[in-house]
Amino acid sequence: MSEYSSDKIISILKDVFVSFSTDQYDSFSSQLSGVGELVKSTGASDQYRSQVGKNTEIWGEIKNILQQSNVLPSDEDDLNKYVRLYRGVLLFVRNIIMYCDNQSDEIVSSLINDLDTFVHGFPPRNEFYTKTVVVYFEILANLPKFQWEQESNNKAIIEQINLILSVLNLSDYQVPLIHFVVNVFLSEKRDETHHNLNLYNLLKIEKDNAICDFLVLQFHGIENFESLSPTQNRLVEVLYELITHESFGKWLTAQKDSVHFIDWLKLNQLLITSKEDWNNYELISLMSWTYDFFGTYSEASIESILNESWEKDIQTITIIVLDILSDLSKYEQAKQFLQHYDIITQLIKFLRVVHENIQPITIKHREKKIIELKQEQFPQVKSLIIEVIAYLCHESFETQEKVRELHGLELVLSNCIIDENNPFVKERSIICLKFLLANNPGNQKFVADLEAKKTYDDEVLKDVGYEVEIENGKVNLKKSA
Repeated sequence: MSEYSSDKIISILKDVFVSFSTDQYDSFSSQLSGVGELVKSTGASDQYRSQVGKNTEIWGEIKNILQQSNVLPSDEDDLNKYVRLYRGVLLFVRNIIMYCDNQSDEIVSSLINDLDTFVHGFPPRNEFYTKTVVVYFEILANLPKFQWEQESNNKAIIEQINLILSVLNLSDYQVPLIHFVVNVFLSEKRDETHHNLNLYNLLKIEKDNAICDFLVLQFHGIENFESLSPTQNRLVEVLYELITHESFGKWLTAQKDSVHFIDWLKLNQLLITSKEDWNNYELISLMSWTYDFFGTYSEASIESILNESWEKDIQTITIIVLDILSDLSKYEQAKQFLQHYDIITQLIKFLRVVHENIQPITIKHREKKIIELKQEQFPQVKSLIIEVIAYLCHESFETQEKVRELHGLELVLSNCIIDENNPFVKERSIICLKFLLANNPGNQKFVADLEAKKTYDDEVLKDVGYEVEIENGKVNLKKSA
């Protein structure tokens, strides 16, 4: 293996350029051998890679080749020689691109244009088609991250790459594409003052976003993040930055008719319920679109229930959104957000419609086999709604009062039962009731009056640590001994 001098490298590249520009491949074997040595030597030594990559004359010759590569030979034999030589040059570029500082803008633009031409012009059945496209993405993945962050024309480049990806079978390019996505879209610095412009440009593509399609499909069927590879974990970091970007909600809303819409919601559910350390900026970003989705799909669910249309997708989306809300509601910043926008009113309204129109599935119903189809709809929905209410009313007198005013106390009390269609609804209702009664004399009196009338089971109050006391004709709740 030889470490050629700069003059020798330039000579090899000039010969390749002449062959490309004249369609003459008489020296193909020696040229391929020379390019092969360049690939091997720059792949073996970082010091040599750095030396070669910082040489502006070498990059000048590479640019000449890239510009000439737009013209493909018509002869099939020459085409095969061309693509082998050209792929060799691209491999050489892949090895040294991280040291290309002064001319990277021109090189990246040339590479993207050449990739576009190659993908649309080169015969896809040729054995070197996929191999060559892989190298293009390896080059883009190896480009220094600061170049992607400083690139002045990133919007156009991201749009062009997205169009290129839309005509490719992305499963053939999974590994280099993952590295490319991480390199381009994952910030080196993440804080509340940082604005990821590349993600912003990506999310501006609201239709036919092949890059986002690729992202969501990488996690199709994955139920947790416990056994991910290091590369997949880096991709998860990109996704966390994506879903907390200020533009994500608008983009996700625009995907309602996409075949991947529910896939994206399921991925968001997995991402959000797998993370515990959100900062305030991230929480507000997440809550803004989750709150909007809850408003839209809870109303759609109410209509579906009342019309008995039982639309499966609406149910699926609503459950996902509620699960996300229930997970985020444990954070004080998210709780304040939801209280500010008075989500409790919609939660109680939704809970009432579900409660009045979907009969609980008890052991008694199972034994008698009297369950109708509609009674099996919306599994988990009441359990999730009540869990969110519990978080919101915890140590919040204003929310406790609001629940009573909306007649939500009766609804929570009514769900202190076992319901096979809503796992843990009894336990969550008991916790919710405990939070509603804590330090709230008005709620305590209201429930005591209901219990005195034997409207509800005394055992429920015992479960939350209270008992009814009647003294001098007055009904009160007191803490159990």
